[in-house]
Amino acid sequence: MPLPADTKLITQEFVESKLPEIGIGNEFKSFRVQNGELRIFYDKARAEINLETGEGEKEWYGKRLLLKEMADLHQTTNPAWIWYSDIFGIAMIFIALSGMFISSGKNSFKKRGWYMALIGMLFPLIFLIFIM
Repeated sequence: MPLPADTKLITQEFVESKLPEIGIGNEFKSFRVQNGELRIFYDKARAEINLETGEGEKEWYGKRLLLKEMADLHQTTNPAWIWYSDIFGIAMIFIALSGMFISSGKNSFKKRGWYMALIGMLFPLIFLIFIM
């Protein structure tokens, strides 16, 4: 797409005249010329065009099914959710600890379970060491 060399010539009218060429059907919101690029913002989409080469890329964005809801749960400060997650965490610890002592014989915790528990604790510690 041919663009003017002078960025002052890139106006609202110029950008609106180029919208059919770009081919994003979403509603036009605004534009910005910055760092040698023309950025055109749409409703749930955007286009970035290099002013020197005239080449660019289109990007659509929106909410992903279930990912937004899961992210909201991690960021919430709702007291009910905090109580629920704390109770659930305590229940998971109880299940893990009680499961260590339920089986007996050759698969008991004393014979085989202790090193499996050690391996289970080792992986998070390794990640913690390398991330920190």
